[in-house]
Amino acid sequence: MRLQAAPTAEKKSQEKLIQDLLNSDLHLRSKKELIEKFIQKNLPLIENPDDVIEAFENFVEEERKEAIQEISKEEALDQDKLEHVIGEYLFTDKQPLREDIVALMIQKPSLKERSTKIERVTHKIYDFVNTFISGFAR
Repeated sequence: MRLQAAPTAEKKSQEKLIQDLLNSDLHLRSKKELIEKFIQKNLPLIENPDDVIEAFENFVEEERKEAIQEISKEEALDQDKLEHVIGEYLFTDKQPLREDIVALMIQKPSLKERSTKIERVTHKIYDFVNTFISGFAR
């Protein structure tokens, strides 16, 4: 795939095809932003088409690490514990319990705020798994 070397009209056509694919496939929708970022920032730098898959895998791994750090920082969570909870979620295929989420918190919120934060963190974990893990062949 030499998208970056294609003439402008063909490049636009290929990009539209990719957009349509991303919008139509349920598994790819959650990865749309990630894939678009790779296409825009990394794909033009790859000279050998055989290197695209490895470059994409490396890109996803770096983005995954950054996302874990961002969630941990935004929500004041212990990053190692967060990674463990995500691993357990993947292994058991069961959403983390409220107690699991509370255990991640570096500073426990008041009881009034706790429910909202637990829900928000649970949603971020679910989004993280859908974006970076589910649907990717390993």
